[in-house]
Amino acid sequence: MSTPTQRSFFYRHRFHFLWMYLLLLLLSHATVWLKSPGIDPFVPPNAYLDDDPPRVWIFVDPLDAAGEAMERFAREMDPAGAKAWQVALPGLTHPGDKELTFEQLSDLLPVPDAPAILIANGHAGAVALHYAASRPDQVAGLILVNATGVQELSLLGEYHLNYALYAVSDFALTVFHGFVPHFGLWPRLRLQKEQIHLLRHSDRRKLRPLFDAIKSPVLILHPPRETMRYSAAKEHERLIPQSISLTLEEDMPLATLLDPFLEGLQNGEMPERAKADPERLAAARARFDAGDRPRPEGAMLWLLLIAIACATLVTEDLTCVLTGLMIANGNLTWAEGVGACLAGILIGDYLLYLTGRFIGRPALNRIPLRWMIDPVALRETEEWFDRRVGSAIFVSRFVPGARMPAFMAAGLLGVPAKSFTPYYLAAALLWTPVIVSLSVYLSEVALDWIARYHHTAPALMLAALFLYWFFVHVFLPAFSWRGRRKLAGKWRRRFRPEFWSPKLLYLPVTVYLLARSLRKGNHLFDFTACNPCMPASGVAGESKSDILDRFGVRDALAEYILLPAHAPLEEKLAMAKAFLRNNRLQYPLMLKPDAGERGSGVFYCENETELRKALARTREAYLLQTGQTGKEFGVFYIREPGEDEGRIFAVTRKTFPTVTGDGRRNLEDLILADERTVCQARVHFEHLKERLYEIPAPGEVVLLSRVGNHARGTLFEDGMSLVTPALNAKIDEISKSLPGFYFGRYDLFAPSDGAFSEGRDLKIIELNGVTSEATSLYAPGTSYPGMVKVLLRQWSLACRIGRTLREQGAPVLSFKTFLRNIDQHLKRNAERKLAGMSTSSTEGAPHPNARG
Repeated sequence: MSTPTQRSFFYRHRFHFLWMYLLLLLLSHATVWLKSPGIDPFVPPNAYLDDDPPRVWIFVDPLDAAGEAMERFAREMDPAGAKAWQVALPGLTHPGDKELTFEQLSDLLPVPDAPAILIANGHAGAVALHYAASRPDQVAGLILVNATGVQELSLLGEYHLNYALYAVSDFALTVFHGFVPHFGLWPRLRLQKEQIHLLRHSDRRKLRPLFDAIKSPVLILHPPRETMRYSAAKEHERLIPQSISLTLEEDMPLATLLDPFLEGLQNGEMPERAKADPERLAAARARFDAGDRPRPEGAMLWLLLIAIACATLVTEDLTCVLTGLMIANGNLTWAEGVGACLAGILIGDYLLYLTGRFIGRPALNRIPLRWMIDPVALRETEEWFDRRVGSAIFVSRFVPGARMPAFMAAGLLGVPAKSFTPYYLAAALLWTPVIVSLSVYLSEVALDWIARYHHTAPALMLAALFLYWFFVHVFLPAFSWRGRRKLAGKWRRRFRPEFWSPKLLYLPVTVYLLARSLRKGNHLFDFTACNPCMPASGVAGESKSDILDRFGVRDALAEYILLPAHAPLEEKLAMAKAFLRNNRLQYPLMLKPDAGERGSGVFYCENETELRKALARTREAYLLQTGQTGKEFGVFYIREPGEDEGRIFAVTRKTFPTVTGDGRRNLEDLILADERTVCQARVHFEHLKERLYEIPAPGEVVLLSRVGNHARGTLFEDGMSLVTPALNAKIDEISKSLPGFYFGRYDLFAPSDGAFSEGRDLKIIELNGVTSEATSLYAPGTSYPGMVKVLLRQWSLACRIGRTLREQGAPVLSFKTFLRNIDQHLKRNAERKLAGMSTSSTEGAPHPNARG
């Protein structure tokens, strides 16, 4: 464990270490590039053809251990009428070549005028096998040097298991080669990576049937007795009854073994399949016995077990399933497979716990974790752990996706190791043998199924996942009326842009702002200068009371008072009572954060009891306003610098959501039955969760929300038809009374549409700055392109106004300050969620004037 002094030293010099690492990595790549052995480029076979066709064809696999010996032999044989080339093997990336299968490569080779002798090593042997099987009359003899084996004797024996292991190895070598400064200390690293890549992309399942079609004499050269290559050579010898098998000792000249066979071919002394021993012919026709498959031993076994243990750190369940397949396939014993999985799982689980302990609870309050973790979910997790820590740890092992957050949470929340260890051990000891044993039991069927349907397996898997999703999320809910109505609401939200995520709307805006900033004279944050009267022009967190205080026209503002954040509850109540008394006001009252957004943390209080309950949940400065009657509107105002008059850019008419009781159905059913409220049923259920089973009286109109926010269910409609010169003049007069205001949206009330159009009896409840929207774009029926068009026009005007004011000396927000403001905004929202401010039951109480 590092000491605080060490941590402080590394923290202070973290950027120095980063630049040092990047420099070393750059030098390492330059060194490797300069001295890389590389791979010779592919030379097409027809480059060697002339009027005198070669008598011996040599196919060289440069990545095989016998590749260098094959190249030396080819140079020695060249004067004797032999020709050699490197085969473009599957998975190797030669310039201008596409990856071909062994069969496709053999089809590209020319047909000789007279039977030729084929010599091939490594994976090039698979190409020679395809050629010899498809053109038996054109092959006088076949020599396989350390050649690739049949699928059953290749690594784990099963194609998909091998593919998974090769893919992991390929990824590990790629990461090591790309991100570790090794300076070429492993000169064959690139060749080894190419070899793994080749093994990953080569399919040897079609090799076994080829041996029956080979009629010519065959010589099989194999390395000394070892697990895989030796077994493959012996299986080749069994399948080709006319073959001769010899051991290729280290440093033994290849010609020493090949010359006698070539001389025998010339003299007609080598046996063909037609003259093979009957006993060997019978043995060749016998089926492959899986019991003959060699198991990994020694260092290879330990590497495989370590790889399994490491793989559990990435995906436990899939690793256990693959290990079960290996056990069923005969590659591992039950004890080896379960032991490797269990060791990896125990280590991985405890590392998750220790990671949580090392990070510590304070890290959750730092960037970026506090941006990623829902504070409400964290608080609920804490309470759950406090009540049932043992069952939480134990059950999370058996719930997909729950293990990592549960174990890390145990560390973060300070669960003692003596409380954590017994439960995590018991769960792992129970889970691991069960999942591995189940995989072994099902593997025989699975392996056969994979072998039969491997081409369509991905499509079938996707189809199965879709059917499962459809059954759980569509089929089962459709059996009840509530389920069908919820499905109808989800379906309508998918096809109505007004309900789509704001991220989809602001993605084009972000692209526009980035593209605009590339032009000369523009600044990325020009829009933060368009309202000098507000901090950062009202990006986030501006004080609503501070803005309202500076208006010169006071009669158009709704009455309000600021309740300080740290005042005692009784003092806040006394201030509220004085506010009502001095302004001769009555309930209801609106209580909202002084720095708010999108209706977050808003309370609607019908009486003193509800006001006391709401104030008890506040942790910041709040604005108390009189509850307005009449109709609410959103008026978006824009004035260009230097212009005498501004203009209304957009008007939104807001209609609060309601349902009408029938004396039979409860509030939940009424919400689901309404054609609009069903689209936001989840929002209404959350805000009215304490009242969902109330049954309103016949004709009773229940107001579902008093917050004029689209996210809270309010209907937004385009109100530009209500704009008159009188309204425009009134809004312009109010706006000019706030020095430094050019761009933003008023939220205000008016007694009626007529009074609004005349600019009469307006009551402004707040002014939003540059990040406010022309909310009429959320009107039903507006298309997504239409919404984006309005936003782009709005933001282009904000940037144009901001640039003009910036050139006149108005400050522009820096990127660092912008991030700090966003962080503070997210932090405030998190604190409100923790206080339960956004889910007030008082907010949904029926308005006394809303009864029919």
